[in-house]
Amino acid sequence: QGSLQLSGCETSGVNSHGGGLAVSSLIIANSSVLETIQSSTTGTTAPGGCLHLHALTLDNTSTAEFTNCSTAGAGSDGGSLHATTAVLGGTLVDTGSLAAR
Repeated sequence: QGSLQLSGCETSGVNSHGGGLAVSSLIIANSSVLETIQSSTTGTTAPGGCLHLHALTLDNTSTAEFTNCSTAGAGSDGGSLHATTAVLGGTLVDTGSLAAR
């Protein structure tokens, strides 16, 4: 069991990735909670307003919540999350996230 909260995180500039966290892989398991609030990336090629991952695993006992995360700029995608692969067994909630170009 664990909890990770990312709030008010930001990256900006060319090739900014993951306002809160940029890692190869993230496993959320064993009744864990990931909560991200108002995190963003801005700039050219800015994927993943809060998280930029190669692989995300969310097991059926865990929760990931995104609130008001954003990306802005050319090449923006994934207002809250950019993942190459994802295995989603649990609850993923995304409220108010935006990707703008």
